[in-house]
Amino acid sequence: HVIEHAWDLGGFMEGVTELTKDNGIVVIEIPDCEKGFMNNMQTLIWEEHYSYFTEETIISTMKYYGYNVERVIRYEKKLEDSIVLILSKYNKPDIYRTDDKTVARSQSMLRKYTKGIRNKKKDIENRITRLTNEGYTLVLFGAGHYASTFLAMNNISRNIKCAIDDNCNKIGRHVPGSNVNIEHSSILKDIKSAYVITTTNPENSSGIKEVIKKINPD
Repeated sequence: HVIEHAWDLGGFMEGVTELTKDNGIVVIEIPDCEKGFMNNMQTLIWEEHYSYFTEETIISTMKYYGYNVERVIRYEKKLEDSIVLILSKYNKPDIYRTDDKTVARSQSMLRKYTKGIRNKKKDIENRITRLTNEGYTLVLFGAGHYASTFLAMNNISRNIKCAIDDNCNKIGRHVPGSNVNIEHSSILKDIKSAYVITTTNPENSSGIKEVIKKINPD
């Protein structure tokens, strides 16, 4: 998971090509963003990612930079799949044109995603307002990328009492981009009518819910 972080993709691939023999093999792994696009996942957007690939677009991109895709291996996960591509060099024509259907599908998916996250933002703002009016104290569980993106996307920092994270390097600081304090999970014992929003990888959610119940059964 490196190529999606490259701010100069052309320069990055030039470097890869220089380091690879003509008969060499290149192996890359990327997160497949298609699930995130289709599910209107706000936290798909990450300040450390410069490119957002699907299987179709990464194959097209590698062809553009002069690589044949010999094999695609998919590792399925709940949040987003990982895709491994095994590549070999080929003599790319001077002019390479991405298939029009690929471009059209990508553009359509991005338009739907943009509209979808705007609608989701309205829904989240309404739910946060309702929970606050009902007397709940809102707490985030997790103070990493998911938390900072969730807060920024929905502009709800003022509604959140704190974020829970037991990482000793985070406690006493703020969730990046917000004024939300980061506290140790033990604080949950003292919060009445706590409504905990998990801002961690969904694959860890079941274990986190058990931790929360032990600290604050209510």
